[in-house]
Order: sequence, then structure tokens, then C-alpha cells
Amino acid sequence: MSENPTREELEALETKLAWLERLLQKLNEATVDQEQRIEKLERTLKDALAGDKD
Repeated sequence: MSENPTREELEALETKLAWLERLLQKLNEATVDQEQRIEKLERTLKDALAGDKD
């Protein structure tokens, strides 16, 4: 790309940026979902282990 990008180059970059932003959002959502699943599994395991002590 030249020092002074053309309108087409800027539009292409904006499109790529929008795509990357959507991808990042999806990755963040997946990370939160995985963290919640891990926390639930940890609680289940803790409860199961506590039940074994009886």
C-alpha cells in the first residue's frame, strides 16, 4: 500500500477490520462460555468429592 492509500485500499482495510472485530467478539464470547463451563464442572467435582466424604 502506498503512503497515501486510495479509497479502495481504505475500504478494503475497513472491511478487514470489521471482520477481525467480529472474530474477536466471537472468540471473547467463546472464552466466557468456556470459563463458565469450567466453573460449573469445578463446582460439580467439588460437590461430588464432598459427597464421597460421608
